[in-house]
Amino acid sequence: MDPISSPKTPPKNATHTHKAQKPTHTDEQNPLAAEVLDNIDRLVDNVDAVQALLDIVRAAIDQNNSHIAEEVALFSHLRRLEGELRTTPMTAEERQAARATVAEADTNIRASIVLLLERRRHLGEVFALLLAARAVAFARSRAHLIPGVLLTAAAVVVYASLWGGVVPGFRSLVRVFALVTCFLFGGNLMRL
Repeated sequence: MDPISSPKTPPKNATHTHKAQKPTHTDEQNPLAAEVLDNIDRLVDNVDAVQALLDIVRAAIDQNNSHIAEEVALFSHLRRLEGELRTTPMTAEERQAARATVAEADTNIRASIVLLLERRRHLGEVFALLLAARAVAFARSRAHLIPGVLLTAAAVVVYASLWGGVVPGFRSLVRVFALVTCFLFGGNLMRL
């Protein structure tokens, strides 16, 4: 089962009856990041594969954020129900049973939120790793172009100095560097 595409889906009912799971510790190793690091050699050679994984992780982050929003909405709904229970006339046994149900739902929602926040942290770490892998993959895929670009820049400087032209100033060199960077990385800088 793919851990990215199969998030823990919380139920949508108001009583929120699923069992609370023990939250993971924040100092545990991120299994998704470990998987990316295990396959880093293959990833830095394939820009398209890294981009596809980035898209998957971005979608998983969005889905996880929507689950967090659902849990927060359930939590606020539970608070409203708790307020209504205080004002509703009941027998002592009914009130005790209602309080126990609300306490159990509160515990379950809190545990679910902790798990979802931990998942968000893990996905964020994987996203950062994949961004770095994509930058390396772009650089490696465009590495064969760098000597030609450097040779062209050197030829411009030599031509200008030999034929009495003006050697480009700092601003001109910065503009050339910006154009070369855009050439090497193309429109892929905008896909962040």
